[in-house]
Amino acid sequence: MKQKETSKMNETAKRIRKLRKQTELSQVEFARLFGIPTRTIENWEMDNDKSKPPAYIINLLEISINELIKSNYSKEITDILSKK
Repeated sequence: MKQKETSKMNETAKRIRKLRKQTELSQVEFARLFGIPTRTIENWEMDNDKSKPPAYIINLLEISINELIKSNYSKEITDILSKK
């Protein structure tokens, strides 16, 4: 069972990293864009078990990123990041 848990955790970290890379943002920029602490993004991508995001958070990030990609997201991201 430990093997399956480890495998699932690795998939979560990979999925978060893949989502962020789709935006072509650094961890800091990605964190600012979604209002998530940078350290949390780092922990998620490093597969830190203590801070593993719930599945619904990953799904919400995925939906948001897909919507940004469908639109002219570079302007939207720039607007959001410049407000903070």
